[in-house]
Amino acid sequence: MSIQNTGEQDIRDIREAQSRFFASGATLDYQFRITQLKRLLQAIQTWEKQLLEALWIDLHKSGQEALLTEL
Repeated sequence: MSIQNTGEQDIRDIREAQSRFFASGATLDYQFRITQLKRLLQAIQTWEKQLLEALWIDLHKSGQEALLTEL
């Protein structure tokens, strides 16, 4: 797996879409927030190795430190 940088325009587009979604009020629902937290946990577990590697490369954080302070 290779890591790619996200283009500037892609970031702008994603941010705009997220802003519109937030403004819709859909994120206010309790069940929506619980589901999103569960999805976040699953993503962290799925990508833990890659996240720890990136934190080492970028910030020289050990795995233990990265888990405690970042993940």
